[in-house]
Parts: sequence; structure tokens; C-alpha cells
Amino acid sequence: MRIRRATKSLYHDRNVLSVGIGQKASNDSQVPSIVVGVRAKNPREKSIPPGYLVPPTITVPSEGGRPSFEVLTDVVQEKQFYFSPMRLTANAPTYGFAGASIIADGALGGPGRNGAIVRDQFEHTYLLSCHHVITDFGRFQTLGHPIRDVLASEIVAAISGLVPLVPITYNSVDIAVAALLENKPRDNGGSIQGFRSDPLAISDWVRIHSPGGASGRVVQVSKDVMVFGWGGDGSQFCLFEGQLEVEGLGSIGESGSAVVDTDGYLVGVFIADNSGSGIVTPIGTILDELRREVSVRNQPIELHIV
Repeated sequence: MRIRRATKSLYHDRNVLSVGIGQKASNDSQVPSIVVGVRAKNPREKSIPPGYLVPPTITVPSEGGRPSFEVLTDVVQEKQFYFSPMRLTANAPTYGFAGASIIADGALGGPGRNGAIVRDQFEHTYLLSCHHVITDFGRFQTLGHPIRDVLASEIVAAISGLVPLVPITYNSVDIAVAALLENKPRDNGGSIQGFRSDPLAISDWVRIHSPGGASGRVVQVSKDVMVFGWGGDGSQFCLFEGQLEVEGLGSIGESGSAVVDTDGYLVGVFIADNSGSGIVTPIGTILDELRREVSVRNQPIELHIV
């Protein structure tokens, strides 16, 4: 939180797309740094107006008896990230139910995938996926609204809870749950071992949980990033905080996919990509926000892997 307060002013610069924690090469070694992603990196620093040049170090303020400290910055050029709904075609791949395309009735941006099948403390079973997938970019947020498997052309679930997602301002997660109909598959085939809730315990390599799913390397944790394409409009964005960036992970159609580590534990849900890296919301943050926003029998929802 101290680092986030120290870096929020960087977003005053419209050239800045993201701010995260990563590694920077220094004296033949890798050291922790604040990585600032920009649309265009100007090699001539003297031409940048005063107040817009990212400083070489940022001071993280003292708090609660903990002293202030300096962190190196690393300015990197990156492409904008976009929500990653599927573009339906006659040749759309079929992965079976555990990776099937799902969406509420309507298709502003196209469907995405169900991330995982989970169960609450009362043994109710749900699909876990992106808010922008299950609600079709906020068009359908009524509890009980049907969720359709567009490849199988059938209703498979109904919206049962979501965390509010507000464009332009800060959001922690892009997540919703939908209760499975009684006659639908109700497990992940035993291939997801559980939750890996601590981002610092995640292995360097993770992968999309689907047949042939891509793998990638975690390059940033606690990344604050603008994600564009809300409602299918390339100029509309949501600002997410505390995300993972995974190099080489994800592509169009992967929104909502479960992301697992090398031991098969669920580490998060894929929400966006920029044709080079993917953005993943950590599962620990997802579970915390669902507890705050969704209740079952007047109790905060507690989820576990089926």
C-alpha cells in the first residue's frame, strides 16, 4: 500500500499505462524495482516537460514505525492491454465444458471462458469467471440471469454474485460467479489442486488451464494497469490494481480462464492481454473481494475447488 501511494501520481502523465513491481538489471544483477509502462519511451529525456520525467528512484514514505526507503524505477515501453473476449467464428475451438465459452445472453464483446468450477460452504457449485464475461460488460447484472454456453448453445448456469466493476476508477478484481444448473458437469476433472492465494508463493511459470493452454513467466506482481476495450469500445478503460503480469500468456478469447502454476494450483483468473503479455487477477484478492460482496444464507461466501 505504501508503494501504491508513492506511485499514484505517475498516472497524471497520459503516457503512463501501468505501474508494477518487477526486476531491473543493475551491476550485473537483478534488483527489485518499480516498473513504469509507457506508450512511448522518449530517448531524449531533456525534451520531456518538467514534472513528466519518471525519476530514477521513488521514495516510499514511512508508515507505522517503518522507515521510508528508495526504490529504483525502470521505464519500459509497452502496448495497451485489452479485455480478451472471444471472436466467434465457424472454426471456434471446443474445449469441452471445463473450458467452454460462456456469456450472458447478448454479445457486446464476445464470450470468454469459465475459469474454474468452485463450491461454497453449503455445497452450492458455481462457475468462476470474469465480470465482463458473465455480465457482458455490465449489460446483465440481475441475479438469476441465464449464462449460455455459446458453443453448445445451451443454458448452463445463472448469475449468483459479482464484485462491482467501475470503468475509469480503481478496481481490484474483474470477477463474478454463476450457479451451475443441476445437470451440468460439476468438477474440474481433478486437475486443479486448490488455491495458491499468496502471490509471492507463485512459481515463475504459470499456464492457462485448458487443453493446449499457453504458458508464460510471471514478470510483475502488484501491477496497476489500465485495461481498454470496455463494452467493445477501444477508448473505454478500467484501472486495475494489484495484478500479475505474465509474459507470453493469453490471447483473444482467453478472458475468464483459470491460470494455474506448475503444481496445478489456481493462482488467478486471466482478464486481458496486449499480444505479448497477459494480466491475471490473483486468486487471493478474488476470494477476499467475493467474501466482501457476495453472501450465501447471510454469510460471506467461502469458496474452494471442487
